[in-house]
Amino acid sequence: MDNFGSWILEELEKRKMTQADLARATDITTAQMSRIVSGQRNAGKDTLTAIARALHLPPHLVFEKAGVLPPEKEKDPWVEEMSHNLGKLTGLRRSIAESLVKSLIAAEESEDKSAAAPKATQTR
Repeated sequence: MDNFGSWILEELEKRKMTQADLARATDITTAQMSRIVSGQRNAGKDTLTAIARALHLPPHLVFEKAGVLPPEKEKDPWVEEMSHNLGKLTGLRRSIAESLVKSLIAAEESEDKSAAAPKATQTR
């Protein structure tokens, strides 16, 4: 099994999916999926795109993991996935997500400032 196959298995485990589930979602046979996971067969562009869609991941991430694209500078996979998911939102939901993220960032920055501020000493 190659790195791509191991990565697919990890992603399937996170989602409580089987190789057969992924094969159905990508419209390929379970035998083909098994060969991709075991490293006996490379996945083509269409299959990689279908895998990304089935796993709800950005296509470029799947292409990188498959070795088709060079890895980008070290990026946080969680941030990449969140960015991909936020990109699916439209209209009001996008505005709500933006407000929520800005609010969370403001709270984080406020906590950081409080932690960094010197404590006042009491004198009597």
